[in-house]
This record gives sequence, C-alpha cells and structure tokens, in this order.
Amino acid sequence: ELSHALKSALRKRELEIARDVQRGLLPRFLQAPEGGELVATSVPAFEVGGDFYDVLPLPEGRIGLLIGDVAGKGVPAALLMATLLSGFRAVAEGYAGPGAVLGRLNTFLRSQRTSPGVFASALYAVYDPATRTLTYSSAGHPPPFAMPVSIECGGPVLGLIADFAFTEESTVLPPGTVVAFYTDGLEEARSGDGVEIEMEAL
Repeated sequence: ELSHALKSALRKRELEIARDVQRGLLPRFLQAPEGGELVATSVPAFEVGGDFYDVLPLPEGRIGLLIGDVAGKGVPAALLMATLLSGFRAVAEGYAGPGAVLGRLNTFLRSQRTSPGVFASALYAVYDPATRTLTYSSAGHPPPFAMPVSIECGGPVLGLIADFAFTEESTVLPPGTVVAFYTDGLEEARSGDGVEIEMEAL
C-alpha cells in the first residue's frame, strides 16, 4: 500500500497537471470588438476548478463570448471543462446563434458524460459592433452585470434535458456600456474579514 506521503505527492502532481491543462485551454489573447475593450481573469478557489471562458472571432467583425461553470471541483471538473471548450470551438464556428450553440453543446455534453450528475452552466453571447447589439442565451448561468442596460436570461443547465431549445434575447448597448460576465463564485465572494459581500455591493 502506498504511504500517505507518496499518495499526497501523487495527488499534488495530478492537480498541477490538471491546472496546467486548464490554463492552456483558456484564451491567452483576447480580440476586442471594434470600438470596445475586453478583459478577462480566472482565479480558481482550489488548485483547479470548473470555471471556463472563451472568446471567438466570428465573421463580419462579430465576436462570440462564452462563460461557464462545470459542476464540481478538482481534476474531474477540469477534464469536463476541457471537453466543453473543445466542443464549443467545434460547434460555435458553424452555429453563430447563441441559442443554437447552447443546444449543440447540450447534446454534446449528454453524449460525453459518464454519469447522470454531470452538468454545467453556460452563457453564450455574440456581439455585433456594427449595430452595437449583444445577442445572448443562458443555460442556467447567472446573467451578466450590465450598466446602464439590464440583461436577463434563463434556461436549464447543459446536460440536464435532452434536445432542449434554448431561447435567445438581444440588447443594444449604448456607448460606454459595461457588461461583466461572471460565474457563481463571485456571488460567494467575501471581504478580507470573511463577511460575505452582498450582490448589490458587487
């Protein structure tokens, strides 16, 4: 039987490998839309987590923005995240509509999962700088913060319901609009003294 120290060392190495894989899958360069700025960061609560995002240049200057969160933590979540990001790239380039993309990702996830408890939230939006229009669809993911406009969206998480038709909405963004996509870890954020920060304060 492996000693406790050896098991601990192997577990640590396993997490390091998963973290490196995860970091390698997140985009290193963000192509901002014409007339706009784009910034992203990911800070896992553990060595590795299930949060993911991607930015995809689309025809005619449009840009696809994906954010999501795989259920669970650690290596299994990181591996599922890798599978979803790979699937997203394959699907989104041929299905520009956010609702259709999430529908395809839902089918993809259901075909890949090995247990019924595997699911992920996701929000996919396409921004068209020519019309300043953001078209978006959600699969159980929190709607983004937006100022001065309001964005509301909803739908079941990916992997839950077979052949679900995800709806999509559109919003015109006035000049100066800020849109912040986030995962539910932000809703659990705490101040330096351990007090949970209310959503209104965020």
